[in-house]
Amino acid sequence: MDTKTKRVLEKVTPLVQKKEHLEVIKLLKTAIDDGLKGEMISGLLASSYAEIGMKEKAQACLQDVLKFNSKNYLALFQLGMLDFNTANFHESIKYLEPVAAQSSDFVANYWIARSYLELDQLEQAKPYIHIAHQRVPSQHELSGSIQQLADRLVGVQS
Repeated sequence: MDTKTKRVLEKVTPLVQKKEHLEVIKLLKTAIDDGLKGEMISGLLASSYAEIGMKEKAQACLQDVLKFNSKNYLALFQLGMLDFNTANFHESIKYLEPVAAQSSDFVANYWIARSYLELDQLEQAKPYIHIAHQRVPSQHELSGSIQQLADRLVGVQS
């Protein structure tokens, strides 16, 4: 990481912790205007935009992250969740698929299953909830929700 990026991160980190997102946005936009670019800067900007409800700006920043690194699974996951939360389920699935393909993932698999259920595509949801159910640690906060969904889908007739 270059020195400029380190300095900006040192300035914004305490602001992020205090949830002063407008100030974070101001500092990051200034840094970008001054020529600083990168996954971390765009990702932090996206996060702050999302926190204050500016979905379109958050999505644009996450797309910038993907221009730097098309396999940034955090950016893909966040794009998928932004779309899920606005009932854009087909787009949500599109972004979550590469994340779900990771051998340890269960969270994206769960949200894909939920997306398919919202689309009334129960059969498509089954393999994703099955994977999520197999992989979720028993103490994870999603464990109960994944178990309930798995139990519900077992009774679904083809």
